[in-house]
Amino acid sequence: MEQSNNTKICVVASSFVRYEGDYVGRRIYDLVNILSHRYEIHVIYLKYPTTIKETGNVCRLYHSHPIRYPYKIYPLSEVSTFESLKLIPLFVKMLTQIKRVVKSHNIDLIHAHWGIPSGFLASLAGGKIPLITTVRGLDVKLQTKQRIFQPFVKYALKKSTRIIALSDKLKQEATELGIAADKIHVIPGGVDMRKFQPFDKSTARARFRLPEGFILLFVGSLFRIKRVDRLIKVSARLFSDFNFHVLIVGDGPERANLEKLARDLKLKNILFIGRVSHDDVPLYMTASDVLVLPSESEGLPGCVQEAMACGVPVVASNVGGLPDIIKNETTGFLINDESEMETSLRLLMSSPQLAATIGRNALEFARSNLSLEKVAGQTEDLYASVLNERKANLLRG
Repeated sequence: MEQSNNTKICVVASSFVRYEGDYVGRRIYDLVNILSHRYEIHVIYLKYPTTIKETGNVCRLYHSHPIRYPYKIYPLSEVSTFESLKLIPLFVKMLTQIKRVVKSHNIDLIHAHWGIPSGFLASLAGGKIPLITTVRGLDVKLQTKQRIFQPFVKYALKKSTRIIALSDKLKQEATELGIAADKIHVIPGGVDMRKFQPFDKSTARARFRLPEGFILLFVGSLFRIKRVDRLIKVSARLFSDFNFHVLIVGDGPERANLEKLARDLKLKNILFIGRVSHDDVPLYMTASDVLVLPSESEGLPGCVQEAMACGVPVVASNVGGLPDIIKNETTGFLINDESEMETSLRLLMSSPQLAATIGRNALEFARSNLSLEKVAGQTEDLYASVLNERKANLLRG
């Protein structure tokens, strides 16, 4: 499908898909894939190393402007202030690239994902071009985790023409930074319902030679903030009463510590799968009985939306935007501590009928509220509103 208008959008992101099957920046990538049928889109993103051979991006409509960086990038909340200051030369490159793309391609609108660094740098480089900044979670939370970044986040949001928050909670946190509520639009991340949908459980398990019986699943990067240690500790208490396995899909700096914890607790049914292709995630979800997300902080995590789209019950921390999509004991379970996690898992493990009902409720909610097409439509409406406002201002002035 060809682009249907001449509007030029510059998307700025600190993470974006680097190869087919990559999970990094997947939500942004999926959104760009849809919107690039409507607009000429130029994507500026940080491209850090991967051991996987690059095969090119699936979508050929958007224009890529990667900024190569020789080191693995972790969220700013996961590194010390001193370590994060080492990123300044990289941010200078990013600023220069935004200025170059905006000028050379006559950009009409900039859409920055994350308040920092993308939103802040775009607010400096874009001049009078309208700027939409999407706050995705930890960017607005850096005000409490690393106060050195607070003025940069506030500056980016105040300079933005409009702000997209993935959840009502993130909207509230943005208003606490002094941003007017009517400037903020709540639009979730969205799920590709063609990819994430229920599959046959037996077939999915056979594909990866997974064990029989009840399976708990975690999907995500293994950072401290994800608190996978909570899942392992609770599993140790459950193993005496239930026969089940725990699949931990993902990798990161905490993996060695988590593997040691499992060994120390003598848990042999904890399976560390490591990083997998994003294309395999739907099958891992369908092969499992419950997705568990024990994070201490979140925005609106994609793995929860994906699990719901697969009809899989979710037990997740009562943080961030999760209450927006999980109605406790109806479309999933919201937990506040390890004790509540254990109680919820015991209930689901003891009652297959309850688990099936919650899975169906989650699937119905996802189909009605979380489709990528619906999210793209809401984003496009916001683009049109901002561009029409800019046009009206130019005519007046």
